[in-house]
Amino acid sequence: LNNAVIKNLLNDLGIDIRKIYMQTKVHIEANTPKFPQGVVDEPMETTTLTSTIEYMVAHTQAAGKKSASIEDMFVSILKNEHTFAHYVLKKEGVEKYSKTK
Repeated sequence: LNNAVIKNLLNDLGIDIRKIYMQTKVHIEANTPKFPQGVVDEPMETTTLTSTIEYMVAHTQAAGKKSASIEDMFVSILKNEHTFAHYVLKKEGVEKYSKTK
């Protein structure tokens, strides 16, 4: 949500960025497991993140592009119904995104 392209895209779609930021922050704080005090470890990639990245790669390849953009990740989030981001965006009325240039 701190990316200018994403901010513009969400604004163009009529999305209240502050609202989805706060919803996401509350969700992460409530649902992210925390290590016991004094335990330090590296974060692990979740299966949901892995599948969203796989959707992005497939979308990028299907479009014949050599590299992915932030918009490709956005499309992947919308496609992956198992993400909180998808839930929040759908709740705000975003069903799909089509990039036109």
